[in-house]
Amino acid sequence: MLRKLKESFFSSFRKSGSSTESPYPKVHETAWVAPDAVLIGDVEIDKNSSVWPGAIIRGDIGKVEIGENTNIQDNVVIHPSSKEGVFIGDNVTVAHGTVLDGCDVEDNVMIGINATALHHSRIRRNSIIGAGSLLPPGAETDPGSVYSGSPAEKVRDLQDQDKEVMKKMSRSYVNLKGEYE
Repeated sequence: MLRKLKESFFSSFRKSGSSTESPYPKVHETAWVAPDAVLIGDVEIDKNSSVWPGAIIRGDIGKVEIGENTNIQDNVVIHPSSKEGVFIGDNVTVAHGTVLDGCDVEDNVMIGINATALHHSRIRRNSIIGAGSLLPPGAETDPGSVYSGSPAEKVRDLQDQDKEVMKKMSRSYVNLKGEYE
């Protein structure tokens, strides 16, 4: 029943016979999307990734690409602010309540609860964004760094123990999704 409702919902975003059709989301067979998560339009989710309850991912303006082993936790909102879209890499943790609006997130990143990254910002590989942090429009982090605050500022370089926590978090969500499939 829920699948039919989703198909009906998605079809309302399509204009038959038009070259401006909004494509259906593409979810890899090993990925998991919670039944009450919302995926609209040009959204692509790769291997072993997960999208948790209440998350909203809108690929209606531009494409949203989510890499492998990435978890999009409860009540996250992801939306492109332009046709450039949103790219989220592999092994990324996007914690509860985060807003990603027209930004890019490279591989091996952990974004804390209720963080916000605004249009044209870029979170570079091997970075942590602290809970409640704000990356303003056009901000770019240094790779291998920890950022915190509003606006977010670099607080230190990433340490080996941080990398272990990030790997553990990514793996734990790959395993946890198996409980719900």
